[in-house]
Amino acid sequence: MRETPRIRIVLADDDADDRELMHEALTAAFGEQRHFEIDSVSDGEALLRLLENDCADGASGAGGDQKVCTNLVLLDLNMPRLDGREALRSIRQNATTRAIPIVILTTSHSADDIRSSYELGVNSYITKPARYSEVMDLARQLVSYWFSTVELPRGRGGSRSCV
Repeated sequence: MRETPRIRIVLADDDADDRELMHEALTAAFGEQRHFEIDSVSDGEALLRLLENDCADGASGAGGDQKVCTNLVLLDLNMPRLDGREALRSIRQNATTRAIPIVILTTSHSADDIRSSYELGVNSYITKPARYSEVMDLARQLVSYWFSTVELPRGRGGSRSCV
């Protein structure tokens, strides 16, 4: 019997309340599916460290276990230490991380931020919803689109768990 690949989403946002709310919404969106994990970081430097460690071993973790690599990053633009723009630039310049789908999830409506994010290689740009029900709807849409509708790159060994 073939094991269902695990899905890993990373939330990169300096606002702890926003991270907690999106974590709750994504968990609800996955429903009965238990093959996902959600990690959170509060700045761009922590995101880059997580992704580098995530992809460093290829598809195998310690002891030969299947390593779960990031399938989607939800990235805020305005964070301390290294903002979302610089983190996005670094991710796209790194051969081991460049294929990871990234969705900007930010409060900025700025046309310059939208344009520059797409120029840097973001896959989608979404302005954070203001109401709880909108966050829940967004999480359902993200899960449906990224994990049911589109084809994501397959990692080593054909697994969808590492891009």
